[in-house]
Amino acid sequence: MRSTTRNMIGVAVTAAFALGLAACGSDEGDGGGDDNAAEGDNIVVTLWHPHWAYDEFPIRDLEDPEGALGEAEEIHTFGRTGFAEDYPQLAEWIGNFTLSDEQLASLENLMLNENDGEQNEESAAQWLEENPDWVEATVGSSEPQDTADDMTELSIGMPAGWDEGVAVSHLWKAMLEDFGYTVNAEDADIGVIFTSLAGDGGYELLFDGWLPTTHADYYEQYGDQIEDLGIWYDEATLNIAVNEDAPIDSLDELADNADAFGNRIVGIDPGAGLTRITEDEVIPTYGLEDMEFVTSSTSAMLAELTSATS
Repeated sequence: MRSTTRNMIGVAVTAAFALGLAACGSDEGDGGGDDNAAEGDNIVVTLWHPHWAYDEFPIRDLEDPEGALGEAEEIHTFGRTGFAEDYPQLAEWIGNFTLSDEQLASLENLMLNENDGEQNEESAAQWLEENPDWVEATVGSSEPQDTADDMTELSIGMPAGWDEGVAVSHLWKAMLEDFGYTVNAEDADIGVIFTSLAGDGGYELLFDGWLPTTHADYYEQYGDQIEDLGIWYDEATLNIAVNEDAPIDSLDELADNADAFGNRIVGIDPGAGLTRITEDEVIPTYGLEDMEFVTSSTSAMLAELTSATS
């Protein structure tokens, strides 16, 4: 969906619940029908930091006393095998690459809020123009239209629905094109991107690899076939979030208050690491097996969140 997650919400919101159930293929249990959270009641969703939703909606994270969601994670940039050899200058730049909370928030706000995710390249170019110190810290003294000894064409895989990865990918696409590279950036399922990086399937870069937990399965399978080019953010977290005025504060209260949330947990994409961790760790740890775990897409989850908190 590239970085159109946000502007899709308004289109989807009136039918969010129906779309979510259809996509996950489940209509069982007591969580559907008239008791769902999309009708303006309480809602519980899977989410992650960094994400613009925390600034947009009146929501907060539930405490995780058992640590089922894991500790803070690092966001890595991964390249295909041989990337640093084929793109030595670019590999050095990526090694310099970091974003503070404030920088990432301003990038996402510009791309997803002010421009509604419809002008990704223009938004990225505007952010670069407004942040020359970041550019200098990343590329040093390199001059525009200077690709040095690098290959000049590359493709970036963007994990669909993960807005920080989409925003950063477009940022790098805009900057690299200023330096004479030809860049293709396209969205895909995260598993497809890892498989492609490991198997010369078309992608050279992924800017949104989460370790040690979220993408651990993919890294265990493909880690020796890809190159870790650096960490650009080191305080990423997986979360279970609720509306600000929800009647609970902790995940260990959720099972006893499931009815208040329509007996539903609204998730994101079925193949996401956050979905796997919710299914394998959070649900059994906190006895949530009787709640319906709806998986569909990030945009469908955000549409339900919009409806529930409006």
